[in-house]
Amino acid sequence: MTAPETGREKAFAIISEQRDEAIAAPKCHQCGCLQGTVEALAATAAGRDNALASKLAEAHAVFKPKMRCHGNTQYDQLSMFR
Repeated sequence: MTAPETGREKAFAIISEQRDEAIAAPKCHQCGCLQGTVEALAATAAGRDNALASKLAEAHAVFKPKMRCHGNTQYDQLSMFR
């Protein structure tokens, strides 16, 4: 039996899933939401961890010049990691 996830672990799982979806979606490659999230995570201790750092590098590799996001998703989960 595994221990239940903490609120922080659940939030990080959501962020990770959304990050992977954004990396795979060409419409997100020039979105300020993806770029801002990647930059914010890269500035944290967790963002410098090898596993996350490689995913952030993958996301950074698909960046295109920024444009305003037209999506409806807000990434408020990041506030707990600041």
